[in-house]
Amino acid sequence: MISAAATMSRRDAPVEPELVRGSLWQYIEASGLPSLIVGSSKDPNAKVTVLLVSPESGRPVLAIKAPTTDDAARAVEAERRALVGLARLELAHVGDTIPRVVETVEFEGRPALVTTALRGTPMMTSYLGWLHTARRSSVEADFAAVDAWLAAFQACTADGSVSLDIDSGVGARLSTRFSDDRRIEGDLEQLRATRR
Repeated sequence: MISAAATMSRRDAPVEPELVRGSLWQYIEASGLPSLIVGSSKDPNAKVTVLLVSPESGRPVLAIKAPTTDDAARAVEAERRALVGLARLELAHVGDTIPRVVETVEFEGRPALVTTALRGTPMMTSYLGWLHTARRSSVEADFAAVDAWLAAFQACTADGSVSLDIDSGVGARLSTRFSDDRRIEGDLEQLRATRR
């Protein structure tokens, strides 16, 4: 079932996955691939990331984001919708840097997102390396790489103009998340002023 998905190219991955097919653990077991849990976060969008690794190459071929909270489940679903939308676009020069949705599986009553894994080292890994930010040339190279990627992405996706709602519910979420912080009201006022 999964071994075919594990060896497929990015372009072969399905664009509209079925909503949920089995549990995360069933999916991992059926894949026959070694799995590696690479991290979990403790923020309101907490997720566990699982990599399924090719025994031949030793490289990850699939990545699974499993949400541990309802907020995280909403974030994973938003990411799924964004990735499905991006898969419909012609993304010359950046398409190979964006994972593709393979399917959605169940994890503790919430949907977990299975995507293709990308080759390379995440920029955050290099960024957190010993003395990376102490070297001006390293930081300049990071910004140059991000600038080039964003410019290419913008060139592929820009189409006309629309009005921008700078809040989109951010103020309400910040107010809820930091309700016990007495300084939040000043930050929210700055957000309102910026929006005006």
